[in-house]
Amino acid sequence: MAVRKDHERGSPFVFNPSASTVIEADDDLIVLGDEEQIERLRVYLS
Repeated sequence: MAVRKDHERGSPFVFNPSASTVIEADDDLIVLGDEEQIERLRVYLS
């Protein structure tokens, strides 16, 4: 997983973020997994 916060200012992606990283609605994510895993993440984050 990679997370980019404040994407409007061109901040870099943080790869393998720590467990304390808070994912917010406007964050950009890069994730790897099969279709089922990605769908479960999508449901979890909604």
